[in-house]
Amino acid sequence: MNHQRVCLVLLVFLLLNVLTSCSKKTELAKTPSTLNQYIKCAESPVEYHKILFHYGNMDLPIPDFLTKKEALEDIEVFEYLIKTSYAGYEYWKHQGVDFDLYFSELRSFAEQKDTIPIDEFEKEWSEILSLISDGHIGLQGKNAYGAYKHLTVYFCDIVVAETEQETYKVINSQFEPVKTGDYFTQNDVSNYLFKTLSPAGENHYLIGVFSYQPITSQKLSFNNKPIEIQFHENRLGFVKNNQSRPFNIRKVNNIAIVNVSSFANEIYPIMKQFMESGHQLKDEKYIIANVMNNGGGSSLFPQTFISNLNGKVYWDTHWGELSSPPIIEYYAGYDLESKAAQSPGFRQMIEKNRRLVKSYQIAPKKKWVCSKNGEPTKTGEDFKGKLLVLANRNVLSAGEAFVGVSACVKNRILIGENTGGSGMFSSACDYYLPNSKFIAKIPRHFILIPDFEECRGFLPDYWINTTEPVKEISDWLLNNQSYQFTYKSSFNQFLENRAKTSDLVFPENMTIKPPPGAIPKELAKFSGSWFGVADGILNTAIVVEEIYNKHEAKAIYAWGVAPRWNINKAGWQRFSGKFQHGNLVLSDETKTQIITLKIMPNGKMEECYQRPGIYSKVILTKIEE
Repeated sequence: MNHQRVCLVLLVFLLLNVLTSCSKKTELAKTPSTLNQYIKCAESPVEYHKILFHYGNMDLPIPDFLTKKEALEDIEVFEYLIKTSYAGYEYWKHQGVDFDLYFSELRSFAEQKDTIPIDEFEKEWSEILSLISDGHIGLQGKNAYGAYKHLTVYFCDIVVAETEQETYKVINSQFEPVKTGDYFTQNDVSNYLFKTLSPAGENHYLIGVFSYQPITSQKLSFNNKPIEIQFHENRLGFVKNNQSRPFNIRKVNNIAIVNVSSFANEIYPIMKQFMESGHQLKDEKYIIANVMNNGGGSSLFPQTFISNLNGKVYWDTHWGELSSPPIIEYYAGYDLESKAAQSPGFRQMIEKNRRLVKSYQIAPKKKWVCSKNGEPTKTGEDFKGKLLVLANRNVLSAGEAFVGVSACVKNRILIGENTGGSGMFSSACDYYLPNSKFIAKIPRHFILIPDFEECRGFLPDYWINTTEPVKEISDWLLNNQSYQFTYKSSFNQFLENRAKTSDLVFPENMTIKPPPGAIPKELAKFSGSWFGVADGILNTAIVVEEIYNKHEAKAIYAWGVAPRWNINKAGWQRFSGKFQHGNLVLSDETKTQIITLKIMPNGKMEECYQRPGIYSKVILTKIEE
């Protein structure tokens, strides 16, 4: 009897060991060496949970409260999704992130009350994003949350040239304390130099600072004396995209200019034209490929374009594609009838996942399929001209795939600023939590790319700080011996001029009343006219006309024209608001539009605009008190 019991125990142990561990055949053997330090198990069994999916349609209503039982059930489902369906789970564990501790603390929070206000649960739930950096993961409750932290360059209005003595002489300045002819004498000078377009045989640099936090000023040494230098964001962020289509080609001074602002699967007919244009452009001497503000889509489109232009494509990337029951069922649930304009590849993926649904339900598993792309030592031979890729911080995901794959072109130059840095994890699926109806947007691809860092992106060969990037690049190409970049005005003057000449309209009776002395200083800072450009596309202004009763305000929200967003007429609307937790929260009469304003440490204002189905964020600068 005891012998039988021992045998039974051993049998159960062996079965459990088989079920909960990787087989020798699936472990590491399929995983490129750069990925296997993170992905230790290519395939393993998991539990099955029925998940509710979100496909971009109207969000389900969020309750005001959760019971303890409901909150714990949501936590269980969210933990299941993170551990089975998040492509960054193994990577961030390797970096020291303790997901188990996060879920333990979240459960402890939920167990303290029988009834939990939904706002409190949302706050605790979103804390997971403070542990990681990921441009694709997102959480949406009453508010939207992300784990994206962009490493940004802040410039001052000074240009220097390297001399034969390896010193750095000021050749242009729109910052009064620093004059042309002065010398930049900072000890750690290389940390502040950003190479810009220069005449042949010379090296010119913009002076800037890399930072995750806004930089408004910093002391630097000129002529061996410390001077407080003012810094600001790159003017590239204010370049408006006036194109009505996401792809077009035009010719200026015998330079082919290719504008492509999206690689979305939903616009496949247009993307087909873009891919085929690679054949048409083979004989061009110069191509400026403007991918600014390209937020991504399918990386197949840029790879095919470069292949058609340049012959073979070599892009050194290491891919990990994750499958699990939630991922398989998410894609299988797409309505193909509504995806007529989707690419054939996307439709094939939906059909493939439909065929896999039953097998993943009968034997649920977490499975990695890994691969390595590219032969980085080779380049294509077809394109003999120069390919100049223009990119900014709003180039993300598949937009960054264009930047990466274009490097195989022999004479490719990357110009602009560092890209957005949202490519290490991609292809997010949207899952509902069962009771709160919060949405978890969780990416399923894990990609390692040389010279690319999440939230930093790709670094350009030449940095530029202008609202006319295509003109500057063209001038540099055509007048390479004499070209020199110069700032025409200070950043503050630029903003004032931009606001005056923008397409914004305001009510004739608009007035800005100075805040009374009784208004708290923190609230008085909001008074005045603020200007910015949303995603380089839409001119935006907030005018806080009046602050009264110590915590209330009246304001105007104004917007310009953006054909790409189907905004064909400028307009304005009045809002009322209250001062809440350090922010000014504005709403329209119906309470369907909410604008949250926050003064940043650098004196600028962050505007978050929300209405059903829309969430956008823009940084505004005060142009009038």
